[in-house]
Amino acid sequence: MSSENTRFVAPLRRIITTHTSDDIDGSRVTIHDDSVSLRPVLDGNAHITPLYSSSDLPTANPHIISAKHITEAMGNVPGVVFPGGTNGQVTDVAPNFRIGMHRTSSIDYNIIISGSATLILPDGKGGETRTVVKAGELVVQTGTLHAWEAGPDGARWITVVIAALPVDIDGKKLEDVDFYNKPTCLNCAKDPSECFYPPKLKPGLRPGTGLEMIKRVELLEERIETYEARLAEQESRLAQIRQAGPSAGPSFSYDTQTPLNDHFLPNAQTNTFNPLIQTSIAPSQTQLNSLPSNLSNPSVQSLPFVADPSPTSGFDPSSLAISTSPGVNMASPASFLDPHILPSDDIVRDLLSLFFTHIHPWAPILSPNMPEFKPPWTIVHHAIVVVTLRLSTDPRLNSTKDLIKKRAKQHVLAHAVESTSISSVQALALLALDLIGSEQGPSSWGILALLTRSAVHLGLSKEEEAPSWASIAPIPALSRTVIIPPATTWHEDESRRRLFWLIFCLDRYACVATGWDFALPDSDIKRRLPCSDAVWARSDWHQSPPFRSIFQRETLYFDLDDVSPMAYLVEALDLLGRAHTLQSQMLEPGDSRAMNNRKDKTLALTASTKRWFANAPLERIEPPGMRLMIQAAYYATLLKLNGNHAYPAHGEPEEPYVSTCLDSAKAMANLTSSARALGWMTTSSPVFIWGCWVAARVIFVHSFLNHQTQPDENFNTILAALKEQSVYWSLANQYVKLLERAKRKWQNSLAGGTTTSSLPDAIHVLLDFHRTAYSAVHQNQLQETPHVTPPEHDLAHLPVWAVQPGLGDLYSWFDLPAGLFQADTTL
Repeated sequence: MSSENTRFVAPLRRIITTHTSDDIDGSRVTIHDDSVSLRPVLDGNAHITPLYSSSDLPTANPHIISAKHITEAMGNVPGVVFPGGTNGQVTDVAPNFRIGMHRTSSIDYNIIISGSATLILPDGKGGETRTVVKAGELVVQTGTLHAWEAGPDGARWITVVIAALPVDIDGKKLEDVDFYNKPTCLNCAKDPSECFYPPKLKPGLRPGTGLEMIKRVELLEERIETYEARLAEQESRLAQIRQAGPSAGPSFSYDTQTPLNDHFLPNAQTNTFNPLIQTSIAPSQTQLNSLPSNLSNPSVQSLPFVADPSPTSGFDPSSLAISTSPGVNMASPASFLDPHILPSDDIVRDLLSLFFTHIHPWAPILSPNMPEFKPPWTIVHHAIVVVTLRLSTDPRLNSTKDLIKKRAKQHVLAHAVESTSISSVQALALLALDLIGSEQGPSSWGILALLTRSAVHLGLSKEEEAPSWASIAPIPALSRTVIIPPATTWHEDESRRRLFWLIFCLDRYACVATGWDFALPDSDIKRRLPCSDAVWARSDWHQSPPFRSIFQRETLYFDLDDVSPMAYLVEALDLLGRAHTLQSQMLEPGDSRAMNNRKDKTLALTASTKRWFANAPLERIEPPGMRLMIQAAYYATLLKLNGNHAYPAHGEPEEPYVSTCLDSAKAMANLTSSARALGWMTTSSPVFIWGCWVAARVIFVHSFLNHQTQPDENFNTILAALKEQSVYWSLANQYVKLLERAKRKWQNSLAGGTTTSSLPDAIHVLLDFHRTAYSAVHQNQLQETPHVTPPEHDLAHLPVWAVQPGLGDLYSWFDLPAGLFQADTTL
């Protein structure tokens, strides 16, 4: 079997300067701008291609360089070293692949441009020394033995190879050694084909092969027995169902019947909404009276669940009608009973339509095909009602909206805790959307912890090693218990993928807004990006590009005919997460070297973020709610990255950080005007609201530190936008309270004139503004800030954190004001 690596390796852009054909004095210069494809070596695990070469040292620069000259310069290189000249080449190595020990008579300047690599050197004692080299770092090889091993994301580096004399040790010259630890002969240098030196192995099997084969056979036998037991169990259940007739219901001990795919797929409607099941879901009053007392009240959390078979399970839905027989386990988590706590069916349909019109476009985890809404209402329907009630203006809900929401949330949580299924996690994700957009603070965000853990628990963070539609089904790893079976349809597979990416976005937003650590670290994510809705609507299996950071991505932008706009939201929040990671690193006080290093990284990440945003096809991203979320995350990333350096704890504001912050905050203010024109029901979201908060806070700080009499108009624009959004997402109401309170204190301090007595109130503004991120302030209660002794007059021009050492740096201000949300309501 061939082990050739067929991975895609992106070409390299190459720019070579030269003079124009009409140049006479060297003043007319042009370029050759092209892309160079990389040539595979070592069975495709590495790609090495010359980019340009020159003969002799010193070499001669032609007056005019033609395309033919460039082609010849590439072809003149017989290998790595151009004898008597120079060679510029690019090397790309697959993740974790090792290039064996080798040595060339040259001086090599290796600059890592992406990924990471480990430089491996012999220690002369039979061992090796290893040094990790990252992007932006240089390794100079001076004719020494060395090997390379790419990091987990692969590695790419540019090398300038300058021919040199062999290393001389007391008259003995060190020979060149190729990747196979063999000397390079003259025939190899002349013949363009690669030499092959088969390794010399001892006759017979290598030690331990027999034991390894025995273990593999035992593992296969164990798995076959497991599958046989599962088949026998399924046959037994089918036999019981046939014998019991339509009045008997399943009493399974674990979830095998809850649909693992999208409840809203068209092919699921005919089975899910079978009239016989509807009859069993609405039992007569006599039947209800025969139930135990704790099950007769629909509002009680421990209601029985109705069977809701998967459309792909092959069961006859009519045979799974619910039964009130005492022998049936009515509380089985294998199904979800519509507890009849939702309003009338026409109101529920209106709420579902509101969800698919205004929320689903920027949280697209359900089928792109609009379903026909009819009862019985599933767990996902109940979660949709919870998150969408905020958008309804139906007067029939005025007095019952909170009660409906509370009961629906209770039933969704009760089922999700007991049942392990994709539909349960989908419902949890929708509850998380509702939670982060409400006035409940991080102390009540337990749903997020349950959601992210469920994603790991079900294996959603990693793509299957081989698609389930391949000729050979993947075998799960021995160390991992598989909770749910592989997806059986393309729609189901993409539903799981989109569900994970929504959980990823929620995790990144929540952690950045609170200062928490990520529950889903980048190293654990091996997923492809969500495909476009058009591709999802088809039945053919499809492979979209894998998720990689923008630093390892092989293309400048994604084709929106292939991927969903959600892919750009994922990248935007990934960049925001990287900014959070950088700013979360602790620095020792007075460590100027570490601070300068952070500044360099900040500028580099800022430049990469701006380049990513410039290449994103925003004009093609629809719907507008998704586009505005991406833009808000982008501006918030720049503000979080640069705010700490723009307004440092000690010293004066610095450029270009201040300009970046002001430009981003003003752009966010302009974005709110665009969103208002499109309608807040469609464009508002928790991420967009948080972006408004971050921008308004920076504008406030800048205005205050520059001795203005009030925040500029952009602050008022954002504040007005937050007030308007609070009608739908009450999170905005908390930010409005904080911003208005700070503005009021500032104005009160100025009302006393310019005497020194106004300085404490001005300090109170900033002190109060800082305390809201960490201190416990009861909801809807205006708590006055304790008086602080004013500093000396000659310190009045300094930032408040310079004269009050306990206040901390500005970057921590961007955290969600967790302390304000202490009056949390019970779920």
